[in-house]
Amino acid sequence: MKISPGCFDGYTYSKKTHLACLAACAVGLYGCHVDFSVCDLKCYQDLLVYGFVIENVSPGSRVLEIGGGDSRVLGSLTAEYECWNIDKYEGLGNGPVKASDEKGNRLVKDYIGNFNPMLKEQYFDFVFSISVLEHIREDRGITFADILMDMERVMAPGALSLHCLDLVIKNEFVWSSPILKFLFEKSVTLNRFVPFQELLADGNIYMMTEEAYDSCWRDITQKEYAAFGKPFSYNILMQKMR
Repeated sequence: MKISPGCFDGYTYSKKTHLACLAACAVGLYGCHVDFSVCDLKCYQDLLVYGFVIENVSPGSRVLEIGGGDSRVLGSLTAEYECWNIDKYEGLGNGPVKASDEKGNRLVKDYIGNFNPMLKEQYFDFVFSISVLEHIREDRGITFADILMDMERVMAPGALSLHCLDLVIKNEFVWSSPILKFLFEKSVTLNRFVPFQELLADGNIYMMTEEAYDSCWRDITQKEYAAFGKPFSYNILMQKMR
């Protein structure tokens, strides 16, 4: 299935049927093939964003990653895109506390939502984040409204914004950050919100496997897979009106 704005309803949450398409992007991004049964959920999210950019964002465009850390995606785009990363490097969500290699990206050490003037108004053609927004808490001084306003401030008219959030299935309950529904309710989205009960009934949903969890996340969470739950990706594609 082509990863495009017109068909993004099919990519609202991670599905097994996405994997063949995403696997075809792996060599371009990582330089090697991937096995989704043993890799981090971030692999799915990286490839979704990378595939979307390659298919839909013109070379030469200005691209901003929110909370990119030591970005796995921007490094592959710097040859053909103007790449920026906004990250305060404070380790939020187990992220890095310093930039080991900026990889040719332009770095702004701050949080989105602080309206940093280094990020110019109506400048970026594409904005994205991977496993970032679900870690944001409003009690830390930046509201969800601030984040959305700041993203829309820096986006050029008609620009697209793609965000991949980690959600977790715990038995018949889905854990989600409240920012997910906020963005669907308060922004112009190109994919519809899928209610959690609907996706729970979908046997096609792709979730991070126990083997991958034990290898990549267990040391961080300090919980067994059964206790933590099954992580999957929920994706939202937004557009700024012209």
